[in-house]
Amino acid sequence: MPEDFILSDPWATTHVTIEDVLSHRTGYGRHDLASQPSQQEFVRALRHLPMTSEPRTQWRYSNHMYTAMGYLIEVVTQKKLAEVFKSWLWEPMGMSSTYLSLSEAKNTGKLAKPYWWNNQTQSYVTLPYPKDLENSQGAGMVISSVRDYAKYLKVLIDNSAPISTAGHRELTTPRIMLEPGNPYFTGPVWSGLGWESLIFENEVIHSHTGSVDGFNAVIVYIPARKFGLVISTNVNAPSAARNTAWWHILYEYFRVPVERRVDTEES
Repeated sequence: MPEDFILSDPWATTHVTIEDVLSHRTGYGRHDLASQPSQQEFVRALRHLPMTSEPRTQWRYSNHMYTAMGYLIEVVTQKKLAEVFKSWLWEPMGMSSTYLSLSEAKNTGKLAKPYWWNNQTQSYVTLPYPKDLENSQGAGMVISSVRDYAKYLKVLIDNSAPISTAGHRELTTPRIMLEPGNPYFTGPVWSGLGWESLIFENEVIHSHTGSVDGFNAVIVYIPARKFGLVISTNVNAPSAARNTAWWHILYEYFRVPVERRVDTEES
């Protein structure tokens, strides 16, 4: 995409690869407030956004770069990203309640409402649905259910189709290390192709979190244990409830003594 994918650094423009983008090692930070009305315009905005490090030197999470990959898929396939995901992944996995279209999800009559916790009134208030869901689809924005994501987890845990054996291996192969400091982990943390991987109680765990206004989610799986979990919440809290549930389940599953557990509310 030579006219669209132009970065703020000429060397990076010609050297950053798809693998760099998918493993968050392009040198671009989040820039999440630099929203655009379409995927193409998200990509074209990259030339105006500063880099925070040289490519392949530091892990820097970038939703803009994943939006670029979503747009690239549309350019290469000449199909909408939702159509590609549905025919290549979701239908083969049996995920019949998963969408990239807010309007399509609304038409099911099963879409959860997003809420915000108001500290002043000590009560929840309803939020409007996010308006830019379809503008940055490559960065996520999947509307789904715990039941459907359990099917997705089973594919990951079993290394099964429709993802090839090589594809499963590449998803979690370490590309770049993350900076240490998270109190939950007992070893190094690294990034594969999107997935963040870590050592917890001497086991490798793969995970990813996500959020938009009014919604939070996390998906986790432990290959050696054939175990996985997905948590979804419809409240715009700063992921506190999600993280508390996630780590409580893992602590209980691994039978970690109480004295060795990190207080999720304190951290």
